[in-house]
Amino acid sequence: MKSGLKIALFLLLFPGMVLLLSNMVVAGPPCCGVSEVVEGGAGVPAYMEVSPTAVSAADGEVHKVWVTVLDKNKNPLPNVLVTASSDTPNRASVEPEQVKTDERGKAVFTIKGVAYFSGSRAIITFKAGDVAAKVETAQQFL
Repeated sequence: MKSGLKIALFLLLFPGMVLLLSNMVVAGPPCCGVSEVVEGGAGVPAYMEVSPTAVSAADGEVHKVWVTVLDKNKNPLPNVLVTASSDTPNRASVEPEQVKTDERGKAVFTIKGVAYFSGSRAIITFKAGDVAAKVETAQQFL
């Protein structure tokens, strides 16, 4: 029996199951229909671009940060969950904590300066799948 026929038979008998074949993922639909084939990880986050990569975060300052999620071919990925966190939330916060990318693979976050600490900074980390990027807040000195 050819492999394509085996896959079709498998998906008919076990709808909703996922079958992994080397670098190909074949996902069965929850009901009858056509399977989706994703070759070699296309459609999986591989790169992340962040702009700007550094911001000032004095008390009360607010900055927008744009995150773009791309696949291995550098194509934008829509509807990907991006999470954000601050390593020092009492210095700078980030909102929202998570957002899905739009049709252009972009997500927008807001970094807010929370308190002024001499010489301190915060690092904001953005993650999508196994990919991460960082924004560093500028150090403040008295």
